[in-house]
Amino acid sequence: MEPFAIDLDEEDIKRERRKARELRGSQWWKRRRAAACKECNTAKKQRLPMEWDQYLKDVGSNLS
Repeated sequence: MEPFAIDLDEEDIKRERRKARELRGSQWWKRRRAAACKECNTAKKQRLPMEWDQYLKDVGSNLS
């Protein structure tokens, strides 16, 4: 597989991958990935993501 930026050397690529790995492990990233507004979070309760998606579809179809 050819890298997106062809003018980067192997060390640059390794450095960028390392930075991405560190970012994914950070609390900022975890909060960013899991964040939802208080109203949505309260409505979601203990539902799994797939259950929440189905709930939203059901609510949307009932509003039509």
